[in-house]
Amino acid sequence: MILISQHVDTFKEALYLKGDTIEYNKFICALMEFKEEAQFIHHQNNDLRFVNFVVGGIKFQVMATSITGYSVTMKNQDISIAFRKRGDTKTDKNPSIKIEYRASYLVKYGIKDAYETVKKFVQTYIHKDYISKAQEIHLAADTQGYNFTLLDMKRFKNYTTKAKYIEGDGGELGRHMIFNSEELETMYFGSSNNLLRIYNKSKEIKIHPDSAHSQLLWNKNPDYNEENPVWRIEFQIRKPILKTLFNAYKESFEFTEVLLNNLPSIWTFCHSYYSMKDLDQETVISLILGYRILKSGIPKPYTKTAIKRLKNKADLHDFWKLITFYNATKADFYFRFNQVKQSLPIYAMNSVCACISTIIKHYGEYTPELQAMVMRQAEERSLKNHEIGLIDNGYKKTADYMLKIEKQRKLGLDIIEVDDSVKDNLDFYIGQIVSPYVAESAHQPIF
Repeated sequence: MILISQHVDTFKEALYLKGDTIEYNKFICALMEFKEEAQFIHHQNNDLRFVNFVVGGIKFQVMATSITGYSVTMKNQDISIAFRKRGDTKTDKNPSIKIEYRASYLVKYGIKDAYETVKKFVQTYIHKDYISKAQEIHLAADTQGYNFTLLDMKRFKNYTTKAKYIEGDGGELGRHMIFNSEELETMYFGSSNNLLRIYNKSKEIKIHPDSAHSQLLWNKNPDYNEENPVWRIEFQIRKPILKTLFNAYKESFEFTEVLLNNLPSIWTFCHSYYSMKDLDQETVISLILGYRILKSGIPKPYTKTAIKRLKNKADLHDFWKLITFYNATKADFYFRFNQVKQSLPIYAMNSVCACISTIIKHYGEYTPELQAMVMRQAEERSLKNHEIGLIDNGYKKTADYMLKIEKQRKLGLDIIEVDDSVKDNLDFYIGQIVSPYVAESAHQPIF
């Protein structure tokens, strides 16, 4: 087994503009005129509906269509940039620019050089002052010498318990596993925000020759053998996960420059989250069947606890050890923490509106009696699922909320403002949580 190369295969960033945006909005208006011109071009393929446009001596194509939420898009062979007009700086909290780097561009120049080049271009010709936040990044490792099979699906220890098996024709991409006849092509684990993708890169290149840019990196490795298939391990991480990761200086990985300086840490996080265990063929087959045969000859079904214990005890597979580090670099210290969101009165107003709207949609009208019936049903469900009523459950969640804020404070992260009355009444909330178990309590159900 050999590790041929590791690199960033996909990167997307969003730019939050600062300062005066008058000139920026004028630039968008100019692009919109080119977009209107491109819309007069009629073709079934929207990629062929564009007008050429030059910015800073670099040629772009202004497209007739744009991505959702953005007014206009221009792209070339290296990057794609989507724009939207900047509104009031006090109320418009959305990103104004979204940039997607093409895989071929990242392979040719590397993520850091590519990012610095694009940063210089944007600051010179579009807008100087902004904050860049990463939206998505894919880290890839290309390997040879180990060919994945159907059995390997059960060797992975991860947080996904469901799997779907899809027979593909080589061009189809589905969820979790794709195989053609008896030959495995692709495995998926996790969800879109945190996804592990394992696939036969050599076969993909045969079907889609335009994805062969990775061979530039392969050819630099003297151990690469073009006769053997290349399997790619690709971790996909999006913003909801990136914003929960921090370096030793309490800086969030959602900020682009922090992320790019901590790529080994991101790799280590993903590598630990999904681990391939060294399980022999007999054990793997028993896991697929869902039971093992005891010495007495009686089949014993696997429980979730037994499967978890089995994989926890197993060593890492030699293949997974091969790709432990990103570009042979040990990760710096990092930690993960879901920061607490500020609670605002408008959230309560919105929930009431949603409740009334749903009642009308379901029952055709709204009456106080229907509202009371829904509340009674919610109370019954809370008692059944949590063994406490709605009000007590509300106190419990408030206490949990305060504990998370305290943990956030101890970690040195940004602290949100909390109403003083919530702090003052914390002991009362905790008392209400245990009230169903206290003989002389003030616990009352909602009805």
